[in-house]
Amino acid sequence: MRTINSVASEELRWIKPASEFPYELHSADDEIVGQLQVDLAWRGDSDTAGQRWTFRREGFWRQRVTVRIPGSDFNIAVFYSSWKKGGTLELDGGRKLRLCLPTLLKWQWTWRDFQGNPLVHLKEPLLGSDCRVTIEADAAESPDVPLLVVLGWYLLVVWAREAERTK
Repeated sequence: MRTINSVASEELRWIKPASEFPYELHSADDEIVGQLQVDLAWRGDSDTAGQRWTFRREGFWRQRVTVRIPGSDFNIAVFYSSWKKGGTLELDGGRKLRLCLPTLLKWQWTWRDFQGNPLVHLKEPLLGSDCRVTIEADAAESPDVPLLVVLGWYLLVVWAREAERTK
């Protein structure tokens, strides 16, 4: 499996195949470069080349998602959801990134740094169909990019499932 950073110049796609892992991240040449499993309790387990994370949604009024290395009790990152703004990801070491909501003119979720620079885009995310992912050239070598790609999709899957339950 190639790393997400090594295929950052390509448009990637999250798809849902009929397999053990419900979601697969495919490169432009259809190679699997990541996987994500989300269970009914909103727990997520991911696997990319050499990197694995677990995601756990916590809280009721002030929702957050913790990011851990499997088997660890230490959070390497915490995502704080904001109903009107998407949310903020606080990485170990104090760095912060934002997940920005789509606009009416462009249906894409975007991870940005706090200077407003775009890093990763998740385009046309519709549960049950493909979600296209593009990575900005300036961010391609960032060690945060694989986590942003996988965590971004995890969040969109959870939010879409919640919306389905409230219908």
